[in-house]
Amino acid sequence: MARLLRFYAPVVIGTEILVVGLCLMGVSANWAAGGIGNPDFGSPQLIGMSFLVLAFILVVTKYFSGYLRNIAVLLGIVFGMAVATSMGAVDFSSVHNAAWFGLVLPFHFGMPKFDFWAIAAMSIVMLVTFIEATGMFVAVGEMVGKPVDEKAMVNGFREYARSSPNGPRP
Repeated sequence: MARLLRFYAPVVIGTEILVVGLCLMGVSANWAAGGIGNPDFGSPQLIGMSFLVLAFILVVTKYFSGYLRNIAVLLGIVFGMAVATSMGAVDFSSVHNAAWFGLVLPFHFGMPKFDFWAIAAMSIVMLVTFIEATGMFVAVGEMVGKPVDEKAMVNGFREYARSSPNGPRP
């Protein structure tokens, strides 16, 4: 993918990042309102909690530096969980009723199945993810005043794949 960097015009990268952001905006709005299927969906309490967490993250980002600023979203999640727990909006009953230990059975859901169309769809999704990551690297490089060359791009993709929750592990 790094060798293809010269073929990505800024308008392609910018458009792809914009489209991904617009697609995620609906998901974010649904989560802020409490999640689809929630009987209290859109209640002022849930939307207020969402804005309170957002304000907390923005304050941490604005007034703190270094490590704390880098983990502002994580701190926001912890803060939001504390607020929701104190308001009685979190139900831990399933955690209390869960077994301490369990047995993981291989192939619990059956043998793996390989479907051509599923593989084709995931290949397209991975291509879009590569383009998005490329755009992110280029945008961050421009923000910090360090142009991204092929070597930096390769290193970025390696780290992206290594640290991604669903990415390959070394």
